[in-house]
Amino acid sequence: GNSRVRKTQVEWLGEPKTRVYKRMFGIVSNLRKCSRSRLKELGFERGLEPEDRAGLQTGVYFYKASFHNYLIVHPSKAEMDANGIPWKAIYSFDKGRQTNTEKDDDQDKLKTTLKKFMMRKAKELGIPLDEQAENGGFVEAPNDVMGFDFSQF
Repeated sequence: GNSRVRKTQVEWLGEPKTRVYKRMFGIVSNLRKCSRSRLKELGFERGLEPEDRAGLQTGVYFYKASFHNYLIVHPSKAEMDANGIPWKAIYSFDKGRQTNTEKDDDQDKLKTTLKKFMMRKAKELGIPLDEQAENGGFVEAPNDVMGFDFSQF
């Protein structure tokens, strides 16, 4: 419903129609890979990353990839409120692509809040995250951490 293609190709695709289904948000973080020695230092005895965890816990997904790992969390509205994540101003990929001059302090604060939340989730779930690495263990911005509102489709 709310994509750049849909907005620019109205004459071909028609007016986008969206419906609000239910409140559902996703926070996606791209975590840097850790070396085997660093994994051992972080408590992973054999220096191996844990296996993918898709669906083992409701709302939490961990996927290994070639160059970085994905941690995806679907927090409830109550969990977002408890962690200071304003669900009405969720950070998005399109906002992350704006140039530095277009960004404001509120967006930077929100991004910092999302990163802290994902760091804590990674620790709780035993997912390797080297906070001493560049960008706190996340890949470079704007792909380090993003929030999505899946309420509309």
